[in-house]
Amino acid sequence: MADQEDYNLKRGKHMEGIADQHYSIKEFAKAARLYKDAFNNFKKGADKDSCLRIKEKFEKCKEKLKE
Repeated sequence: MADQEDYNLKRGKHMEGIADQHYSIKEFAKAARLYKDAFNNFKKGADKDSCLRIKEKFEKCKEKLKE
């Protein structure tokens, strides 16, 4: 079980790092998928803080696209 928690934490951190890069229209769909993955991982017990940070970055991405 500890291995799964470690994997979830690493996966959350990895997705968080990738989410930082997605602010262009071209990458919007990818950011949306990352957010969906993060939420699904959260439901499976992933690191809550990482998931919330990804959600914030997704919201920032949507705001940039509106500009």
